[in-house]
Amino acid sequence: MQATMLIVVVATGKVLFALPGLPPAHLLASGTLVAVACVPLAAFQSSISMLMRSFAGAVALAATLAGVSVSLLTAKIGSISYALPHALATRTALLGSGMFSDPSHPDMTIFGGIATTAIILTLLIVVSTGRTLKCRDLYT
Repeated sequence: MQATMLIVVVATGKVLFALPGLPPAHLLASGTLVAVACVPLAAFQSSISMLMRSFAGAVALAATLAGVSVSLLTAKIGSISYALPHALATRTALLGSGMFSDPSHPDMTIFGGIATTAIILTLLIVVSTGRTLKCRDLYT
């Protein structure tokens, strides 16, 4: 999805606005980081879909957690953004905007922290889902 967005941004800039060159490197880095930060969210949603029989229940849970995450981020509770996949994806997508107490020009420390958190969250979600499914009867 991020690659598609980047292609559309470049094509729109070239065709409609006749802009020279490519977008700045920080846009490419941010787009890559957003893709990495969405992996735990995808793993979480996948695990919820495997654990819940109702598709509507999984969607309702996702919508609720997304709302809770934005509320917590808006309330300036920054540490929660490293614990919930929904908040991590939201915070990363808005990185550099100055929202949620983030600096307007993030540095490599913030990028590294988000990438490390995404990897750890993904591993935790995949391992816990695997253990849960191993102990669960899937045929009833």
